Amino acid sequence: GLLEMLFGSRDAAVGAELEVPGGIDSDRFLFGETLPRALLAYDPAAEATLEKFVRERGFAFTRVGHTTPTAQWTLLICRHY
Repeated sequence: GLLEMLFGSRDAAVGAELEVPGGIDSDRFLFGETLPRALLAYDPAAEATLEKFVRERGFAFTRVGHTTPTAQWTLLICRHY
């Protein structure tokens, strides 16, 4: 899952700012192993190229956050009312 990817980082100083989309169970989103889903870490400068590559192959592309240079994590949970 998403948090497990961060837990497994070799860099102890890596953190993240993550946004859980509205209408999705936050536990499932953060820890789920649901297929088919791929989590990618990439250079922000390559985002447009990566998104185009993914979409041209018929897959959805959703940015869910970014890493930070500190060990602090920020979690934003969007709720639809």
